[in-house]
Amino acid sequence: MGAMNRSTLDSAADDPPSARVLVVDEDPRELEILSTLLTELGVSVRCSQGLSEATAKLRHVPCDTCLVSLKLPGHGGTDLLRHIRRMYPRVTVVVIAGPEQESVARSSLDEGAFDYLLRPVDAARVVGCVQQACADAAGRGR
Repeated sequence: MGAMNRSTLDSAADDPPSARVLVVDEDPRELEILSTLLTELGVSVRCSQGLSEATAKLRHVPCDTCLVSLKLPGHGGTDLLRHIRRMYPRVTVVVIAGPEQESVARSSLDEGAFDYLLRPVDAARVVGCVQQACADAAGRGR
């Protein structure tokens, strides 16, 4: 895919979206791939490359589900999961982890993550997981 483009990353379908997702990953390529995949489904997607940018977007733009990379610098992914669960309990969180982080990803379920995805992420698995997470968020009430 081409270089990261903010208009692509912060896009929405022309029709009112059925779901609003914030994708948080430090890798611009991963952001672009996930954003494109979800946008094609009609999901309203916002992207963030770090913890502080993600928390600012959460304050100003409502979302139903967050996809959070555990690769964020420091304990950023885990810290963001805790922040979202504490401040935005209706938002579902799906963590994304490398194979070497699977035990941390599993532990995130105990901390309130809805589910986790292991890299390399499979498009069908991402779609299914996000659809389930958004349905769960809708059940909690937006």
